[in-house]
Amino acid sequence: MKASSLRPGAAARLMEIDKVLERAYGTPERSLGNKDDPLDESIYIILSFQTDVARAGTTWSNLREAYSTWDAVEHAQVNSIAAVLREGGLQYQKARTIQH
Repeated sequence: MKASSLRPGAAARLMEIDKVLERAYGTPERSLGNKDDPLDESIYIILSFQTDVARAGTTWSNLREAYSTWDAVEHAQVNSIAAVLREGGLQYQKARTIQH
């Protein structure tokens, strides 16, 4: 949602709420391995499905080591991607989802 489509003052209020929540709870995104890039984050979320944070992180590292670009992932064989994702479980489902 663009800030211009919010009610006057809403963006500032949301920023204040964000600061209050950060003071109260910290920023667990960093400890969970969240990514700054939206595509990276989307793929990380797929990898984290039905696995723990440590395995999701390892699977992420394995994927990035095996494929230097998302374009390379897009053009790879599903079986090849699945082999890289094996440690995280549900590797064929995740490989197909990531390619799509």
